[in-house]
Amino acid sequence: MRKNNNWSNSSFWLDEDFTSSGNSIFDDLGSSKPKGRDLLKLAGYRRAIANFVNIVTAQNIPVQFSGNDSYTNGKMVNISAKLNDNEFDPAVGLALHEGSHIKLTDFDVLTSLEGWVRDHEIYIMDLAKKHGASVATLPDIPDKYWALGYVLPKLKDLINIIEDRRIDNFIYKTAPGYRGYYESLYNKYFNSKIVDKGLISDEYTEANWESYMFRICNITNKNTRLDVLDLDQI
Repeated sequence: MRKNNNWSNSSFWLDEDFTSSGNSIFDDLGSSKPKGRDLLKLAGYRRAIANFVNIVTAQNIPVQFSGNDSYTNGKMVNISAKLNDNEFDPAVGLALHEGSHIKLTDFDVLTSLEGWVRDHEIYIMDLAKKHGASVATLPDIPDKYWALGYVLPKLKDLINIIEDRRIDNFIYKTAPGYRGYYESLYNKYFNSKIVDKGLISDEYTEANWESYMFRICNITNKNTRLDVLDLDQI
């Protein structure tokens, strides 16, 4: 086992150059520093990350690295192109997470959700207005279409949050060897110091969508507060 200050879960199979100090293989590609072998290593590490998707899905799923977001449409996986040395474990965690969506998530649910919303237009309109939405900003759009456009994305976000926790819990419990990657993933996105500070404070406590999203997205954080926004009742 490698014993240095840069140890990570990936240290078991990454070579020594990855965690050594100095020129990072994930430095900005626009830098004037010489790259050479580093670019080859970057390609190798990206292949390694992609392999995790294939392993967890038991399928040959295309994986690309682009932009700043990681996501899947059920047929391919995109992982953020921006990676740093100390973020390799979270990147593997993301690959496992997106891959497990393909393995475990029923993508038809979101498709059928729009039909459900349309079948409950009156209820959806009342719900939208109850939460302070104003039709006045879109005067040329009939109430029911405006309400659908207002509520549907929010329902999709909430369902996605619940599904994320469900599939992560399933893989975490059934594949103990991956736990370190998931812990790194959650530490980066949900247990960071800035999230801790926000949850402890009285910020994001007003009854608006931004506050609910912040509190619900980070509900697994140990500092989560259920005494605000009626979260204990919800």
